[in-house]
Amino acid sequence: MTEPKAEPAQAEPAPEPPSLAFEQLQEAWQRSVLPAVAERSIPAESMLREARPVALADDELTLEFPAEAEFHRRLAEDPKNADVLREALYEVTSRKLAVVFVLGEKRESAETDESAAAPSEEDLVALFKETFDAREVDE
Repeated sequence: MTEPKAEPAQAEPAPEPPSLAFEQLQEAWQRSVLPAVAERSIPAESMLREARPVALADDELTLEFPAEAEFHRRLAEDPKNADVLREALYEVTSRKLAVVFVLGEKRESAETDESAAAPSEEDLVALFKETFDAREVDE
């Protein structure tokens, strides 16, 4: 009696990762993603704290840094830091996400340029007088 031939084992398709909505990722950023980054690298977490998720499309996450945080954006792009972030994102979302780092637009303040200028000596003296209840002494 011959035994029936065993069918070749077919590989099970990998389970599809759970769907991820952008809103879910925005909510999880502070609560879950940044703490997961901190477990791997406190300096990376500190730098990424300035960023915020602004888009998620085709498993590509776009993180925006404030316009004045160019230095931190460049640090985030460093492969070591970007890998730490991708690992944390995978831990939280179960998805392998690509990450793009961008700078936000400079925000125009409603104040005039004059108020953005460095304070004058008189302004500083007045501030010291007010803050420390100081008085000028004539010599």
